[in-house]
Amino acid sequence: MKVLLSGQQLIDAAKLLAEKLLSAHPTAENVVFVGIQQGGVVVANKIVEAIREMQPAYNVQYGQLDITFYRDDIRQKINCT
Repeated sequence: MKVLLSGQQLIDAAKLLAEKLLSAHPTAENVVFVGIQQGGVVVANKIVEAIREMQPAYNVQYGQLDITFYRDDIRQKINCT
């Protein structure tokens, strides 16, 4: 497995994304975060955490989505004999 970002680099990237989001959407109107299981939830959690640290009054609407049952790359071939 290849590591793309260290833990600190992930935190720094999340903070940068949070700053950009806050500057583009200062009122949080029409902004919803959805973290897709599994890895997307980790990234979304870090971004939401950074937003809450920077702007505690910012209303972060956040949810998680598990798409496991909808993935076509993990289905197994069924033998019908």
